[in-house]
Amino acid sequence: PVAQFAPFEASAAFLIFPEADVSFPEHPAESANALLKTLEEPRPGVHLVLLSERPDRLLPTIRSRCQRLRFGRLPPDLLERILLEQGVPEASRGVAIALSGGRADLALALAEGGAEELLDHALALDEACTTGGPGALVRASESLVRGDSDLAVVLDAWLLFSRDLAAVGLGLPDESLAFRHRADLVRARAARTTPARAARRADLVRDALVALERNGNPEVVIDSLLFSARL
Repeated sequence: PVAQFAPFEASAAFLIFPEADVSFPEHPAESANALLKTLEEPRPGVHLVLLSERPDRLLPTIRSRCQRLRFGRLPPDLLERILLEQGVPEASRGVAIALSGGRADLALALAEGGAEELLDHALALDEACTTGGPGALVRASESLVRGDSDLAVVLDAWLLFSRDLAAVGLGLPDESLAFRHRADLVRARAARTTPARAARRADLVRDALVALERNGNPEVVIDSLLFSARL
């Protein structure tokens, strides 16, 4: 309804939709179709800004009516400085920066929300799949699904850690690692696997994240992930 009115106090009005791919997904398309009319015939001086990390998940009819503007990720050094200026302890900065995807707001939120604990949970999953038996995998799955940690963020951390293992196995320097502040641990874990196996585990974690985004049953998705990652 707000988009139907012309700007009042200024010459232009901007309506911003954060996470547009979540609010107006391609499947189901009801909410996205409801937005089409507004996009097709906006009032003069009214501009709609759709923010999305996954714009390809928006309806093609929505994408065709928008002008795409890409924002680059903030470099780690800049994020480090921002977190330092905000008083974030050094121990919390490395993981928060790695999981933020180059976003300062997300880095700050992760630092305040115990980012190091999320990484420790991901490391426990990786260890269970490396050395644990079926019982350990079942317990790890129950702990993850029924625990208080953000399931997607834990899996993101595991995905990045698995990529770090593959990178170390291929001889890449510490500066290329997502968790470069834990380089000693990454190298110790990488010595127990191969780049191909670490890359395969990363692919499995990524597939699990996609399944969860498509409303897959968390228990089924995580069980399948852990037992597949163990092979």
